[in-house]
Amino acid sequence: MLPHSLDEDQKSEETFTHQLTHVLTSEECNSSWDKIQNTARRTMLITSPQRSNPRFRTFLLISLLVSQSFGVIGFFTSVFISLGPYVSSGHDRGYQAMLGYLVIFTIATVFEVYIAIDSLLSQNAPQLFALCLFEGSMTGFGAMLPHQIHKALKADEKFNSIPPALMKSIDWRLYSVPAIIGVTTLIMTWLTWHFSQEFGWHAFKKLGANIALRRAMRVKSIFYMLQKFNFFFLIGFCVLIVQMRKQSQQSLETLDVILPSLALVATCLVQLFASIAVELELRFFIFLYGMFWSAAMLFMGYEIIEIHPLSEATDSQHSLILFSSLTILLLFSTGIMSIFCFMNFNKGLKGAEDSYIVGLFHKKASFQTSAPHSIESRYKLELRAVLD
Repeated sequence: MLPHSLDEDQKSEETFTHQLTHVLTSEECNSSWDKIQNTARRTMLITSPQRSNPRFRTFLLISLLVSQSFGVIGFFTSVFISLGPYVSSGHDRGYQAMLGYLVIFTIATVFEVYIAIDSLLSQNAPQLFALCLFEGSMTGFGAMLPHQIHKALKADEKFNSIPPALMKSIDWRLYSVPAIIGVTTLIMTWLTWHFSQEFGWHAFKKLGANIALRRAMRVKSIFYMLQKFNFFFLIGFCVLIVQMRKQSQQSLETLDVILPSLALVATCLVQLFASIAVELELRFFIFLYGMFWSAAMLFMGYEIIEIHPLSEATDSQHSLILFSSLTILLLFSTGIMSIFCFMNFNKGLKGAEDSYIVGLFHKKASFQTSAPHSIESRYKLELRAVLD
């Protein structure tokens, strides 16, 4: 066995000291602030998408819908003003038809801007997809308008006095409306596909990998979406009812305006309370909503039976069929989805998302009454993001 030399010990000690000094020097170069920045940058790249593209897409979507609103309302207003000297009488069917369509499209374009903003704030992807379908249906409805307006104008005595050049200009403006809405539909569909991916990731960060909880959240989002679209089609249905009674009776009675207005106000209040009941999981309000839902179905059936003979004598029969069918379909779907929301109560969904309703009604209490696995899953997910 060879003796251990002192020179070898000195060499090994010098080598270890050199390595330790090299490590310390590299750590001193990387300050604590640089480490925090690098860790935060790596965490942001892993846990969240880039924010520049979503902000640009948000700006593009809102700007697109606002521009569409100004364009569609501007075209209809210009047509309405151009026909003023020829069909300015309140009893002319062309005047009443143009006024009804102007009101419906004005409400529709403003409604689309509201739905888009609400979908982006609540990160409701199903609502954005429904908005694309709604935009497509408005394209089809806009394509029907030139024929219906021409039919209404031909019934007026002053139709032959309209110059041909003016009629060509009116036709060009009327056909521009579905073209604008159609182009907007294509662009909005492309933007919605990107938003759905981002919203899905945010939902995963909020709810974790619990598939049942995410399905319950999707059901609740669809319920909110159906309520909003149902309210719009109910507004259009009431506008058409008032318009048809005005065309058939040449005058409106007080009840012809009061009853649809009261129905709209009652529907708005009931939908608000239904949203609160679903968000806070209040069973009693859901039962009350079921009673009102049954009354609303009876009201729709009564109005359709009463107004159908009048629609045959007017120029808005196709519009009435469209709005009444969609209103009944959406109302029926909303009632079915409310049952599914009721079945998802006490599953840990209450307080699992950042909702303004929960914020108004004791958000802390809702978090205490939620199921513990929801908070635990969110804590584990945040801890996993930090560790990664």
